[in-house]
Amino acid sequence: MNLKIDFNDLAFRAAMKEAVIKLKADGPQLVREETRLFIGEFMRRSPPFANGNYGKEVGSPLDYKVEEKAIGGDLNQISSHREIGFLQFIASKFGTSEIKQQLYKKGTKKAYVIEWGKIVFSLSELMRYHESKRNTYGRTPKFKRAIKNPSDSKESLVVPNEIYAQYLKQLYSNIGSAKASFNAAALTLGLKPFPAWIKRHGPRGTYSESGDPANFVAIIGGKSQVPGAQRAVDEAIAIRSKKFQAEMKRIIKTFAETGKITSRRKSLNS
Repeated sequence: MNLKIDFNDLAFRAAMKEAVIKLKADGPQLVREETRLFIGEFMRRSPPFANGNYGKEVGSPLDYKVEEKAIGGDLNQISSHREIGFLQFIASKFGTSEIKQQLYKKGTKKAYVIEWGKIVFSLSELMRYHESKRNTYGRTPKFKRAIKNPSDSKESLVVPNEIYAQYLKQLYSNIGSAKASFNAAALTLGLKPFPAWIKRHGPRGTYSESGDPANFVAIIGGKSQVPGAQRAVDEAIAIRSKKFQAEMKRIIKTFAETGKITSRRKSLNS
């Protein structure tokens, strides 16, 4: 879905204009700075989050690891994996669906039971099954029963080890896509920090500029398939507006009293 960017806060616009007039700020540079800060704020409010750390990090290594673990756990809820030779043997003996059999560990008399929903040998079938089980937020319900070997549950789709690993790698490659909704603007504006696992999704969305220095506009567009993305946009806009107004009020007050601009912004020190 396309994300709607509506930066029409009159108080924010007034603060921006006041900074240009009273502090002789470089208008275009100031707009670029705020656009960059907005994108960072949006990323902080887009999954994944580590330990419920909502709104704290643009994208930390721990954020990535938490999502990686969640994806692996979700897939494990609806599927399991075995050596392809063993699965071929089971399929030839008992078929590929609704399998419930007592087997014996090789070279022993120790019995165990397999109770599987279905065996499949293709990546596409695993993908379709996983997609059918995902909820609105992309998660899978907890199907598995509390039995001795959780992977041997009736609800499981069982696939060869290689297929399972291939699909898991594919799922991991999507981590960071929610935070990458405005990558085109982030890449153009030199956002930092900009973790590689977010940057790898390429220039998503759009970015362009128009107008002369007195009427400069940054036009950004974003795309996301993640529920709650528009809410993250709206929150980021509201937060940046509030922070910018407070920052400019403080800087202008100090400037009026001392004649000094107490800010590291390039737009105020050009």
